[in-house]
Amino acid sequence: MNVLEQVEEALLRYERMTSGERTERLKQAGIEVLSLHDRRKREPGLRVRYDVEISCLQAIRIKRKDTSGMGGAQETLLEREASSTLFKRIERLAIKTLYTLGLDHGAVRMESSGNGGCAVISIDPGPWKG
Repeated sequence: MNVLEQVEEALLRYERMTSGERTERLKQAGIEVLSLHDRRKREPGLRVRYDVEISCLQAIRIKRKDTSGMGGAQETLLEREASSTLFKRIERLAIKTLYTLGLDHGAVRMESSGNGGCAVISIDPGPWKG
């Protein structure tokens, strides 16, 4: 089986899982998951969101977006060298998220949580598909 076939097979396995099964797998792996319902219950204020694109279980881009909840937002790209500790923490969580769900490629959106960590808010298993 070639790499492309493996990616397609992993994507099919992911798509066969229900949302509840995905969430349960992530929670069992110690990954915090924030549902849309939970996000709506949170008080407005500063939010830091990370959009991580992963290929071959390695981050190729991490975008940080600071939002005030009042329409203002500031977006920056994290550099692997410049912010190494933060980059590595975010990358590690995103890779663990995809790996737990049987994926090698995808995009993970995370938001900082009140306990100093991040919670997964969405996963796109095929961000590059047209």
